[in-house]
Amino acid sequence: MLIDIHGHQYPDAFRDLFKVLVEREDMPRPEYDLPRWDVDAHLALNDEKGIDLQVLSLTLQSYPADPAAARDLIQTGNDGLAEACRQHPDRFIPFASLPLVDVEASIREVKRAVTDLGMKGVILGTNVRGAPLDEEGFLPLYEEINRLKLPILIHPLDPKGPAQAYTHRLELWIGWPVDTAYAAARLVLNGVLDRFPDIRLILSHLGGATHYLLERICQAGPKAQIERPVIEYYREMFYDTGGPVSSAAVRCAIDLFGAEQIVYGTDYPFGPNGGSEFIDKAIACVRDLSLPQADEEAIFHQNTRKLLGI
Repeated sequence: MLIDIHGHQYPDAFRDLFKVLVEREDMPRPEYDLPRWDVDAHLALNDEKGIDLQVLSLTLQSYPADPAAARDLIQTGNDGLAEACRQHPDRFIPFASLPLVDVEASIREVKRAVTDLGMKGVILGTNVRGAPLDEEGFLPLYEEINRLKLPILIHPLDPKGPAQAYTHRLELWIGWPVDTAYAAARLVLNGVLDRFPDIRLILSHLGGATHYLLERICQAGPKAQIERPVIEYYREMFYDTGGPVSSAAVRCAIDLFGAEQIVYGTDYPFGPNGGSEFIDKAIACVRDLSLPQADEEAIFHQNTRKLLGI
């Protein structure tokens, strides 16, 4: 059985509104067109690849600058995802996006997403138009997410690096994984996870650069005002296999955090061949390790079942 915790889709109404915002320069023009969602083709591909259940969320390069535009765009996307998931409840689970440029609206939206739309978690970008996720203004939102005991999928956004970072799209291949590492480290070291202990983090793309840099990140712990050693927070996070990642990287993450913290994810529909190649890589990076069957089953579906309570 396969449960994919890291899939994306873009309902038609969301794509239409997104195009309007790009044309009026409220959103950066993406390097790619948002793929059109053909639900039947999506389900057929999942059948072909053996994906039984998939968590779906929206993701973008950045958030709209205008709070009203952000509210409209995110609500439109969440409504579209929720409707498709209601039509296929045994195949799709929705995670909510939030208009993070407006914290009060984000609090209202997360309540609506859970109460009215039946969403099981939230996705947050690693920065909000350059602002880090641990800024004090976001704390009321974390308080609500903590109250609801929702998992948070941390997904990288454009970190706005120097011009040379954009050659060969290195801002995507290097900058985004590093921004994931920054975001998680700041949430740990600035005490957000101490203050809101029922928040469970899922780090996209196996945590980005996190596991390679973890020993260095831990060196910041003694001067931080936190309650436990740094490594303990990271051993409570979850790390998905989307992105793509190598078997060596998965082996490293298992050694650091345990197989019980690794979850299958694909980053669909991104990647070559309409996302098909990343789906295959997300399976191979685990199976190539010849893990005990119990560990494989934990990664491919049991860990996500426990995390989402399904």
